[in-house]
Amino acid sequence: MLEVEQRTEFDCLQACLASIFECAYEETPEIFDPLTGKQMKKGNWLHQLRWWAEGRGHMVDVFFLDGLEAPEWGGKRFGPRKHWMAGVISPLGPPGHGIVMLGDEIAYNPDPFPTDPVHLGFRNGYVFSRA
Repeated sequence: MLEVEQRTEFDCLQACLASIFECAYEETPEIFDPLTGKQMKKGNWLHQLRWWAEGRGHMVDVFFLDGLEAPEWGGKRFGPRKHWMAGVISPLGPPGHGIVMLGDEIAYNPDPFPTDPVHLGFRNGYVFSRA
């Protein structure tokens, strides 16, 4: 996994994708406006994410989480060496934050100025598997 830092307040998703897929930041989709946090294009941003991942030979599984602790099954379900992306509640408020997980542990926070704590709870997860 590469450690790619986010460049603006709202581009953590791009940094997480570049980190997990070990590609250049510029190769990731601009799903949210990096300056405002608003969705760039009309439609469901998850469709844009899936389209991008499928172009790289991966499927995206999405699951919803609720709680402060990482799901214990993260390491069991995906394997202890599987990177996945978590959407978390940010201490800085909406719209949330994206981090990279490895099994059930935080592997990487792309924020160059991280908060402590990194998050206030898990909201959802995105797992990328070979198609």
